[in-house]
Amino acid sequence: MKKVNKQLGVLQRAGAERLGRAEKSVEELPESLTIVQQHHESTRCSSERVHKKLTASLQGSGSEYEKRVRKLPQTALANCLHEASAELGTTPLAQIMDQCGDVIQRIAMQSACFELLVEQQVLNPLGQFLEQDAGALEKLFKKLQKARLEMDTAAGKVHKMEKRPAGTPAPESEEKRLRLELDSTESKFNSLQNHYVTDLLEVAAKEHSLATNFVLMMEDQIRYHNECLSRLNQTVPRMREIVDSTPFRPSFGTDLALHCTVNARPVSVVIESCCAALLPYIDNEEGIFRLAGSVTQVKKLKAHLDFGMLDFTECSPHTISGCLKLYLRELPDPLFTLERYETWRAISLLSEADHTEKMQSTYTHLHDLPDVHYVNIRYLMVFLNKMTAFKDITKMGASNLALVIGPNLFQTADADMQDTGTLCQLVESIITHVDYFFPEGIEISDTVPPAFFLESVNDTADRPRRNTTASSISTDIVCPSLSRSSTYSSTCEDEVTDATPPPSFGTETGLDMPPFRPSVPAKSSRGPADGVQHKASKLLGRVKQKIK
Repeated sequence: MKKVNKQLGVLQRAGAERLGRAEKSVEELPESLTIVQQHHESTRCSSERVHKKLTASLQGSGSEYEKRVRKLPQTALANCLHEASAELGTTPLAQIMDQCGDVIQRIAMQSACFELLVEQQVLNPLGQFLEQDAGALEKLFKKLQKARLEMDTAAGKVHKMEKRPAGTPAPESEEKRLRLELDSTESKFNSLQNHYVTDLLEVAAKEHSLATNFVLMMEDQIRYHNECLSRLNQTVPRMREIVDSTPFRPSFGTDLALHCTVNARPVSVVIESCCAALLPYIDNEEGIFRLAGSVTQVKKLKAHLDFGMLDFTECSPHTISGCLKLYLRELPDPLFTLERYETWRAISLLSEADHTEKMQSTYTHLHDLPDVHYVNIRYLMVFLNKMTAFKDITKMGASNLALVIGPNLFQTADADMQDTGTLCQLVESIITHVDYFFPEGIEISDTVPPAFFLESVNDTADRPRRNTTASSISTDIVCPSLSRSSTYSSTCEDEVTDATPPPSFGTETGLDMPPFRPSVPAKSSRGPADGVQHKASKLLGRVKQKIK
């Protein structure tokens, strides 16, 4: 056992001696080269981590472009969108999914190109640097360490020979052999050291090339994102145009002008259909608009109207009237407009002594309203006036109707009960004297308009599918403005003449004169209902033409 421990101690001392000699091969390099060597080691370790993470960040794999595109997750998503679009037919959602699929497919193709460039310009040179340059340098360094061990061993033998006692000289041939061996190992070590230093400096000089490759990757990234942004800028306006021009949208909570434009109707579909459905009940049902309908039934009817299904067969008149009041409350801009709330409030506060002025101011500001608001107010007020003819049966005269309808026409958070009461009196006046305020007149239809959901489906069912490939997307598409402020302006501004002053309301009592009926409508741009409908139809026609 003691013999084994002695041998282990000898081996440990020999190993430590060799390790110390190997480390001297690094320590004996000049200080500047030692710094370069340490920097290279840091560069190698950092490059290995970057290479690993960059490889993991790539979504595709393979050197062939088409195969790489097929393996990308964006391609799978694009195919799914195209399949869903094919199943849905030609509905707006199908068109939007088709457009999205085209864009995502184009982005997948750009992504595959970008990843191939990253592999060619960054990953491959970085891998070559790690495997060939840094790898070869590491192997050369190990050879240098081995040569230093051999040189130290040969030098130790010569040193041991020189320290022999004087009485025991070594054979001349042995001494010559040892010195030749030492010269050979020193020559080999010096040659390897020079080679190592040369390669170390050459490899260190390649950092500039690696850094340049990363700059190229960022430039490719810029081009990739610019291409994606360009594709999106071409497609999104077209998608927005499809969404903005389709009647497949909720009616409740939608801007009145936009709702009327996309449905090509001068009067809101909800107002017109509810009035038509209520018309058979106005001469026999008590408490229309005053009595509340079932909350569940009102919500159900609202859902039907939002989807464009105008079916009132199972609805009571109170459900229909409750749904109409809900629609008026949920308008983003009420019929009498938020902008003119203070004006209407000031008019409503005029005393009875200023009755004529009050009537004429009401007339003026009614005719100054935006066209779509004026037309819908006219339709609703004429319908309510028609209801008052049967007030003895229904118990719903102008005063009662104004009380239940009025608060829905002037929505504002600042209104108090007193303002509400005076504004309801203003609405009562409009209902009572509807012929004065709307001299051009209008007929209330008793036919519920056709469901625009079915109209839209029938309109697109026989239409060939649009070509929605990315290459077919035009860059000069301009989405028409469908905002409330611009609706009808293109067709009405040219026709509006100087505003006609309000007619005199009558004698001192204000009720003796017959209603004012000029031979020419006071505001020609308003026109009959069919005139406005014709204008809206022309506008929708232009939108559909652009979609085609």
